[in-house]
Amino acid sequence: MAHYGVPGVAVAIIKNGNVIHAAGYGVTNIETGATVTEDTVFSVGSVSKMGAAAASLRLVSRNKLSLDDSVNEQLKSWKIRNTDVADARNVTLRSLLSHTSGLSVHGFDDFLPGEPLPTVYETLDGTAPKSGGEAVDLLFVPGTSSKYSGGGTTVIQLLVSDVTGKSFAEAAEELVFKPLEMSRSTYANPLPEDYGNIAYAHGSDGELVAKPRGYHTFPEAAASGLWTSASDLARLIIAFQKSHAETNNNFLPNALARDVMTEVGWSDFGLGPMLIGTGTERRFFHSGFNDSYKAWWEGHLFSGNGLVVLTNGMRGFELIVEIRRAIADQMHWPFYREISVPGRQLGDVFSNRFVGTFKLGSQQDLAVFSQRLRTVKAIEAITIESEENGLQMFLTDNPTKAWNLLPLTDTHFLVEGMYLAKTDAHTIEFIRDNSGAVNRVILARNGYQVEMLRQFDPKPGDMSTPE
Repeated sequence: MAHYGVPGVAVAIIKNGNVIHAAGYGVTNIETGATVTEDTVFSVGSVSKMGAAAASLRLVSRNKLSLDDSVNEQLKSWKIRNTDVADARNVTLRSLLSHTSGLSVHGFDDFLPGEPLPTVYETLDGTAPKSGGEAVDLLFVPGTSSKYSGGGTTVIQLLVSDVTGKSFAEAAEELVFKPLEMSRSTYANPLPEDYGNIAYAHGSDGELVAKPRGYHTFPEAAASGLWTSASDLARLIIAFQKSHAETNNNFLPNALARDVMTEVGWSDFGLGPMLIGTGTERRFFHSGFNDSYKAWWEGHLFSGNGLVVLTNGMRGFELIVEIRRAIADQMHWPFYREISVPGRQLGDVFSNRFVGTFKLGSQQDLAVFSQRLRTVKAIEAITIESEENGLQMFLTDNPTKAWNLLPLTDTHFLVEGMYLAKTDAHTIEFIRDNSGAVNRVILARNGYQVEMLRQFDPKPGDMSTPE
């Protein structure tokens, strides 16, 4: 915590469907020294989307909302606009929850104390302060690709309000927080100063920011405005786990819960959570990144295990990665272990066999590359070059940025630094044909992979290029 300048952390650990450890570490405010507890409320960034998903899914279970009808038919006070590329009638709640709706606006700014706050309509229309004029509009035909959209979650926020006739904060309280006894959770923004036991915001140097109040406001509540505790978020994980495991559960029907935990189209999201792993390693999760708060929320479907980590520092996610790995070791979870790299380079003669350009074969491959492999943008091609210190990979959208390839075997490499932790790393494997020539690569991360075909352009010293 001292190393990363993070004054406060809260952790909850779940085993076999029960919270076995919930505690706070450090302080809520570096200036007052108040202690963090398991009930301290943190801003949790995009983990807020899981509360929004739960609220809308509860309405689906009551037949108040439909997963697959047009959202515009269910909205009352605002409508998604048609664009040149897509018809708004094709946007559904399923597509909004899985980020396959085609809607724009990745995320939103934090608001300092005293700054004017937008209405939900101003946010959606792009007229809000700090919006930069970017409205929530359709970028592609719903269901044909995947793009993370806080704008889409803001549509869910309005949808829940329109259907219930209540503010989103009131609806979430009734639909999610009260049934699950999440007494330390609210979407109220700004958070009242008398709410009590609040984790205050700290910058990269560990000093208090957002003064004089000491924390920001997040008016796009469903996307990034949840204030909650580690213990409360653990209850939400357990509710999803039990709904998936039990045929008779009063939170979500079992069939709906199974839909929640199934990827939609090319997305790596189900109906709200991100999904990864197979068999007993199947798990659902979401991270949260507001300016001075970082959060992690995960559940394991078949073991009933899970983890919540909340921090109140700008560098909190770097700390979360270490905490997550340490807990996984202690709990004997089979994931979050760093990939071990031998550290021996291949030599120039052998390395030159891999030099060249490799290209994706279709637009659907682009969707997989950008979403399932968690790259920032969809990349059509990569180029491999041989340098003094080994092989390097370049992406077509940024030809000056080199990614070092660290040998795991003579044909299988770790892409160094392409993800925050080596436990979640990208790997690239060079595939050779019967003549020994490299004709394709497989880029993979956490069980997802995409194949890229070699474009045979002669290169000096490239032993695999045909005559």
